[in-house]
Amino acid sequence: GARPFGVHVMVSGVNSNNVGKLFVSEVTGNYSGYKATAIGQNEEKIKELLREPYKESITIEQGIRLVLSIFRKVLAKNFNMERFEAFYVKKDEKITKKIIGDALSKYTK
Repeated sequence: GARPFGVHVMVSGVNSNNVGKLFVSEVTGNYSGYKATAIGQNEEKIKELLREPYKESITIEQGIRLVLSIFRKVLAKNFNMERFEAFYVKKDEKITKKIIGDALSKYTK
């Protein structure tokens, strides 16, 4: 029989011990925890580019700048800020914040 389509899901948040968590659920239903990762198109290349510059002490601003610079490298001429949204959770606030449009574009300068 035909195999059904699967979905990768990335979930992040802050647990009751005030520790940030990032999980990816695989197509099989297995999940793994990460400090930084990628899913989808070009994920292996993006993961490789994340390995060296990523540090646990990275700030939200530094993280956004890092991932946008990685996407700029990976996508090259197809890089378009209109395709991106950024979400983050501060440990002390435990609320998801979203950055889009001009607010996100400032991180590419």
